[in-house]
Parts: sequence; structure tokens; C-alpha cells
Amino acid sequence: MTQKKVIVSSFHTSSPYAIKESGIDLDAIVSFDSHIDDMALGIRSEIVDALQDDRVMLHGFQRAGAHVVFSLLFSNHGLYPANFRKQKVKSVPTFLINPKAVVEDHFVKKQFMIQAEYGDQIPEQYASFFNKSNEEGIKSIIRSAVDLMGIKIIPSPPADPIKKIRKVLENSKTPVFDIDVDYFTVMHDECFTPRTRDGKPMDLGNLDRILKLIRKVQPPLITMSEAKMKALNNPNSKTSFLLDSLKNMGYEREDFILVEDDEYAQHLCDLPYEFEKGYHEYFKKLELSILDENAMEKQKAFTDFVKSFFKDKVQV
Repeated sequence: MTQKKVIVSSFHTSSPYAIKESGIDLDAIVSFDSHIDDMALGIRSEIVDALQDDRVMLHGFQRAGAHVVFSLLFSNHGLYPANFRKQKVKSVPTFLINPKAVVEDHFVKKQFMIQAEYGDQIPEQYASFFNKSNEEGIKSIIRSAVDLMGIKIIPSPPADPIKKIRKVLENSKTPVFDIDVDYFTVMHDECFTPRTRDGKPMDLGNLDRILKLIRKVQPPLITMSEAKMKALNNPNSKTSFLLDSLKNMGYEREDFILVEDDEYAQHLCDLPYEFEKGYHEYFKKLELSILDENAMEKQKAFTDFVKSFFKDKVQV
């Protein structure tokens, strides 16, 4: 029997690469996360080229676009694979388990970004983000994840996702579970990007329920990411409880890309948001819009900002 594995990384981005490099002949992916990692900045060629000599920084920067990376490596459906990849791959059904409140927050954030860019003069192509109830907004984000990445979102708390996960995996023989530990409420203090609302931890996934699901499904490979090294090294942490539970189920731990320094790992996790804020300001200074259709002037401005932003940051 093939040894079951749990592959541990500091960044969620590393998980799809670890799955790919494992060589497993998977037929489904179930990703548990308290974010929808669809920030496509990290996959743009200018950034990939700038960070090609620093794989750790690249994975940290791409963290906010981890599900885009899943899409590029495992999906032939969606706008991102069509636009950012030349050849088709073995397409694997991918399901993203998100707390419902997270999907709602994602919709509100989209509205905020558009309003911040255009004020009351919302272009027609973005009008569909407005005049919707929160429930309609959630449905639009779910549709958008399919259209952009070919990934199906299954909202979780307050709804229990277990039945839906079991249903979509009915015909799967080699599923992979991908766990970003910030999905769990109890790991709020042990991850790099905890979810909060009004300064308080959100009601997220239940660790015991997911462990029961793992015992039932027995996925041959699990990826686990975003836990702080402090939590990984603490035998009394919930992170260690998760790993110990998996070990007791027969999973062998393998480390992929781990950053020993939590402070530096946190810096890399925050980097894409620092970049986004900086290039928003840079484009406004040049009186350009980040949401407009691509133009030579916009492309040159983006390339110039990338060079300026990453100057002296890359560790060769």
C-alpha cells in the first residue's frame, strides 16, 4: 500500500506545486480555506520574472493567488488558464470550501475596490456588482470562481459542508485534501492570515469535523499550509494536534517549503497587499485605472512599478 502523506508548507501557494511534484494521479481536489485566493497579480509574467531567482519569495507573494495557481496547474476551465497558460493539462475537479461569511466579504471587497476606483461613475461592465442582495452577491462570487478559475466554491459555516463534499467525491478514487489552517477557528492565533470581522475571530471551520471526514475518505495525500513555525514546533498547539491526528491515521509528514523565521514569512504573506496598495497609488499618480482594458501605457507603467518595487528585495 502506498504511504499516505501530509505535505507541510509555510505558504498556501506551495501546496499546488507540492501536489504536482508528488506525481500523484489525483482525480479531485478539496481545498479548505478562509480566503478566496484569486489575486492574479502573482502570476503575471513581470512578477514571476522578477522573482524567478527567489522561489520562497515568489511562493509568499503568490499566496494571495493560491487558487489561481491551483487553476493553472489542474484546470482547463476558466479565464485564467485560457489567458495565462499555453497548453492543456489533466483537468482535475477542484472544490473550494469557504465559510459563507468569507464569500460574502469577498463580494463586498469587490464592490469597495470598484467604488474606490470609479466613485459614482461605475462603468457598465462592473454594474453587475451593485444593486444586489448579499445572497445574490454570494452567488455571483461562486459563479465568478468557476468562470475565472474553473473552481467550485462550497460555502461552509453556518452550513455543514461535509455532506456536499461526500457527494462530489462519490466517484473519486484518489482525492487530495488541501488545508490552509486559517480555515479553522481554533487556529486563529497559529496562522499568518487569520480571518476577523470587527476585530474578532470569525466563525469558521470545525477541526474535529474535518478530521472525521479525513478518517472516512482517507485521501492519499493532504497538503497543509500557512501555520506559523511557532505553532509547528509547539507540541501543545492545535497545529500539532492536527498533525498528530493525521500521524495516528497513518500519514507520514513531509516538508516542502518551510520558512523558519515567522516574522519573515509574515512579511512575504503581506507583500502582495503592499504591492497592490503601491501600484494603486502609482497608477493614480499617472492618472491610469487598474481596471481599464490593457493598454501599452498601462503595461509600461506596471512593468516599471514591478522593477521599482522588487529592487533589492530578491534574495539570490
